Amino acid sequence: MAWTDVDVDGQAARLAEEAVTAMHGERFYWAHATALALATAARLRGDHRRAAALVFDTGGGPELPKLPLVLRAGCFELLAGAVHGTDTPYSGPADPALSSDLCAQRAEAAARATGHTPHAAQAMIARGHALRDRGDLTAALGRYLTAGQLFSSVGMIRHQPWR
Repeated sequence: MAWTDVDVDGQAARLAEEAVTAMHGERFYWAHATALALATAARLRGDHRRAAALVFDTGGGPELPKLPLVLRAGCFELLAGAVHGTDTPYSGPADPALSSDLCAQRAEAAARATGHTPHAAQAMIARGHALRDRGDLTAALGRYLTAGQLFSSVGMIRHQPWR
């Protein structure tokens, strides 16, 4: 609903918040998926600090040790975008010096560890966010386009337009 702007009255966000609260602390896939979906929705709505807080809480800190490796590149990309969306670098109890560059480095490490193309694409997007933050828009665009090609190469076409 958040991705398609159907959630005009905030019902989807309220239900997602309830689900996250109900599953908080659980260690199974749906608990992670629920919190990360809410984090994505928060980021898309412009609530970047809430998005980052949800990822840190779900992941157990700045290295995201509670998350399975296959979720980390995407989460670090989300964090890189959330950091970019704030006027100042995110500063919170989990990581006082978080930057889009640090998030990109972590996304790249996670992608190398899995060796999967979609994770490489997510890391490429995170690096694009870091380059954009440094003002290198041409290099950032190149990373975003490469990420789109990587997603396309494995049939993940729906990821191209919203990233």
